[in-house]
Order: sequence, then structure tokens, then C-alpha cells
Amino acid sequence: MPAMRAQLSWILRGRINTIRTLDALSADLRALQVKVDAIQARVDSAEGRLSDTERGQVMLRERQLDEFDRTREAVVAATDDLAARVAALHERLDAAR
Repeated sequence: MPAMRAQLSWILRGRINTIRTLDALSADLRALQVKVDAIQARVDSAEGRLSDTERGQVMLRERQLDEFDRTREAVVAATDDLAARVAALHERLDAAR
């Protein structure tokens, strides 16, 4: 008899209980999807900021390398000039002897 009551109860209420459960699970799933979308937006934003930062660092590094190259060229030019002047002075001294 109890088994029959359980079957009869499920027949009477089982479908509606199943529908209610599925509706509740669907609502939970939609809420979870909204949360995932919000997290995805934050991650995308953070990646965008990181990309901007990385681009800024690359640009800074390129400027530093350009400045280093200019400084090196200036040092080479100054060194060459000094070497030429020393060589000229050396020749003058040799010629004066």
C-alpha cells in the first residue's frame, strides 16, 4: 500500500515538482552565466590594461635603446676626434724634433 501511495503521489505531483526543480536549476544556471560574464569582462579589462602596460614598456625600452645608440655614437665621435687630435699633436712633436 505505501508503494502505491508513493506512485500515485508521483503521478499527481511528480510532473509539477520536476518542472519546478528544472525551473529552479535553470534560474541558477542563468545567474551563474551572469556571474561568469562579469568575471570574463574583468579578465578582459585586466588583459587590456596589461597589454597597454606591456606596450608602454616596449616603447620605453625602444626609446632607451635609441638614446643609448645616440650616446654611443656621440662617445665614438668624441673618441675618434680626440684620437685624431692626439695623433696630430704627436706628429707635430715628431716634426719639431
